[in-house]
Amino acid sequence: MAECPVCDQLPSFAKHLHQYPDLGMAWYDANPLARGLGRLRTDDEVIQHLSLPPMLPPDIRQKPAHERVHHLGIAIKRLFIPTTEAVRLYRAIEQMLYQRYVELTPFLPGFTKEVKKRSAQFMEDWVADLSPQDPVANHLLVRGFPGTGKSRTVQRCLSLFTPVLYHSEFQGRPFPFQQRVAVKLDCPPEGSVRGLCLQFLAELDRLFVRKDGRKTNYFQHYKRLTKNELLVVMAELALQHGVGLLVIDEIQNLLDALVDGRRVILNFLVGLENTIGVPVLVVGTYAADELVLARYHQVRRSEGEGHFEWVPMMCDEEWDKFVKALWSCQVIQKPARFGKEFSQTLYELSGGVMDLALRIFRFAQEDAIAEETESVTLRSLTEAAAHHCPLSRGTLEALKARDWNNPLLQDLSDMLTGEQREELKNSQGTALAVAEADDVTAPQRKHSIDKAKPASKRTASTGRKQKPQALGEATSRRRKSPCKQRQTCTGQLQRLVSEGSANGVSATEALKDHVAKPSTDQKEAQP
Repeated sequence: MAECPVCDQLPSFAKHLHQYPDLGMAWYDANPLARGLGRLRTDDEVIQHLSLPPMLPPDIRQKPAHERVHHLGIAIKRLFIPTTEAVRLYRAIEQMLYQRYVELTPFLPGFTKEVKKRSAQFMEDWVADLSPQDPVANHLLVRGFPGTGKSRTVQRCLSLFTPVLYHSEFQGRPFPFQQRVAVKLDCPPEGSVRGLCLQFLAELDRLFVRKDGRKTNYFQHYKRLTKNELLVVMAELALQHGVGLLVIDEIQNLLDALVDGRRVILNFLVGLENTIGVPVLVVGTYAADELVLARYHQVRRSEGEGHFEWVPMMCDEEWDKFVKALWSCQVIQKPARFGKEFSQTLYELSGGVMDLALRIFRFAQEDAIAEETESVTLRSLTEAAAHHCPLSRGTLEALKARDWNNPLLQDLSDMLTGEQREELKNSQGTALAVAEADDVTAPQRKHSIDKAKPASKRTASTGRKQKPQALGEATSRRRKSPCKQRQTCTGQLQRLVSEGSANGVSATEALKDHVAKPSTDQKEAQP
């Protein structure tokens, strides 16, 4: 093939299409954007392409200690072993991209008019501040426990597609088009709408190259626009460049935004799906549930494939496969032979959280190198976890035991599912009610006991002579604290309801029983 001047100017992550593979499906073969993605892969091919081995040099154990530590860090960071859920996520992304391009026809006459029409409609809806409809079924939601590999898995799935495709000719007709397959953005801290738009423009500039070999300059050209203008420009460029998928990671950062900022971004994403037709993949921890699930609840009920929940791994064959691959990252001079006991111990120490398992294994080897033992044992793994990851392990143990009073769980909403957050909330409410009831009723119980004692003993217990007091004065003093009386009544009611609930008795029955029989304090107060 003759040398191509366009190919010589393209970066390594871009591809200039000279030939289009036959996909064997009429819907896809008729569209150059879909055919540009390449042929459909089998499950075995997906697993092979997703996997990343550690790639250590053959003579790693002969290298100096300081070099081995660096090789270890790189190998641990690179390692990726796809799970069954990772393959399922790739399939969902793959199907979303191909179906997106079936509906996008930039090679047909009138595409430029269609871009302007959709952009105008998007702007009209946006300026009118209309509440967008529920999103159509072309979105994905990936949420779950931190450290389980959500973002890394999404990144690996996207890496199987060439980020930028340059088209010149299709079916004998000129077709100059720059295609951006997917754009991945991180939700800015504090949920800045402007920050999200500028990040999108910078990402286009990072990957796109003009015909003359120079970079595009969208960021500098549009950076002075207002927030609403930037949103419209972002939507228009996404359509103009055939963006197949928009990925928003760390969506929980929206929790730090003002209410108006949250509404703007969520409504904008839905508008992209409905009006512009760009599918959206949202990634975040459980902390964002209240924001995201409220917007996508109707779609999730009708589309089971649109929701992925990343949780700690089970101690099964997939975990053993992961630990075996991790075992190949040994840089110590006396490598340990893999055994089931190592897999079980590492699971108990990490709770099935891959990121924590990787850190424990890395720290165990670094300690072995520093102490010149050059070996990893069950004991050294346990010591590394206790020494280097005490907070992570403590949090996991408290979560496993559902110890909601543990301080480590008080501000970790990103690690708790909706059900667990509700349990934590109820536990905090019960503890607060009990504490308030004890604080309010304790003086009353003491007063009842003192009242039952003879006058001489009551005087002796106070340590001072009791002054005579007129009846009217005493009544007046009692009337000065109605707020305290209401607090006491409220505390008693809370205590009675809590005790009844603990004994399986409804609130109504507990109050009836209290009215029917005298309380303990009343009995003690009787002469």
